[in-house]
Amino acid sequence: MIHVAHIINMLPTPVLNYSSPHEMLYKTTPDFNGLKVFGSLCYASTLSTNKKKIDPRASKCVFIGFKRGTKGCVLLNIQSRNFCVSRYVVFYEKKKFHIKEFKILAMKLIVLTFMIKFYLLEINLS
Repeated sequence: MIHVAHIINMLPTPVLNYSSPHEMLYKTTPDFNGLKVFGSLCYASTLSTNKKKIDPRASKCVFIGFKRGTKGCVLLNIQSRNFCVSRYVVFYEKKKFHIKEFKILAMKLIVLTFMIKFYLLEINLS
């Protein structure tokens, strides 16, 4: 949701005479270069975790979003099916990810999102 709110604040609105809230607040035009396509194929560097010469230098991942408070991206590793945060990522936004592989991962992500929302709601109620 943070990513969506950030994009909305960068878009022009008729309420502000077709300027964006970002322009009104910072007096500069918004920069869209940092935005990435959700679900795009990317490769995260594994140099810090793998020290051997023959080990792979990157792992194939799917871009999920950005982590609040860091410069890292939240990625879903395709081989291990784990979430990770990495700062050193190479994106291939124009290359489509195979939908059969992504369906299972997307369903797991949806279930995980509902579990987190339910857990946070349970904490707020108690």
